[in-house]
Amino acid sequence: MDIHQLKVFISVFKNRSFSRASEELYLTQPTISNHIKTLEEDFNCKLFDRLGRAIIPTREAEVLYSHSIELIEKADTLKEAIGEIRKDLTGKLIVGASTIPGVYLLPGIMSEFQKKYSSTSFQILISDSRGIINSVSKHEILLGIVGAKLGNDHIKYTPFVEDELIAVSSLSFRGSHLMKFAELVKLPMVVREIQHRSRLRFSR
Repeated sequence: MDIHQLKVFISVFKNRSFSRASEELYLTQPTISNHIKTLEEDFNCKLFDRLGRAIIPTREAEVLYSHSIELIEKADTLKEAIGEIRKDLTGKLIVGASTIPGVYLLPGIMSEFQKKYSSTSFQILISDSRGIINSVSKHEILLGIVGAKLGNDHIKYTPFVEDELIAVSSLSFRGSHLMKFAELVKLPMVVREIQHRSRLRFSR
């Protein structure tokens, strides 16, 4: 058993598919199957049951998955510690982000970071806020930048940057120039994501 085999197992477990794990890791399906077979032999257990084309993780796989996540995180921490001794920050930084921060905010920040630490690499995984929050809670990623604070007892939210929302209307709108928030939210409006409508905040 090695870290690479655990990463293959984690991909198969998350995707519930050998073929999707193959695409995600850029490995052939026979290679994926061989890694899983080796793990099953090492632990003397079956990790996945096959139901037609679908695969179902066994109870042993559920246990192995949680421990594999911890082992890989510790391995990454060890690499960082060795890098600090060498005075050279190394490693791969993976950050999840919802659309707005992922497209407009993070690329510039991470580009400057990589200029300072040229031995690092980074990847931005973009999804909606709920998808990123779910990925963090499942330990699929360690950090996410989102534009909405959704209820989740397993997530810690820390303010990162403030955003300003501006209400824009057509010239034909005959409303008052001064309008209370309670009046504004009663008007028909177009928003980018319907689930965020109830969370709109305007400064007074």
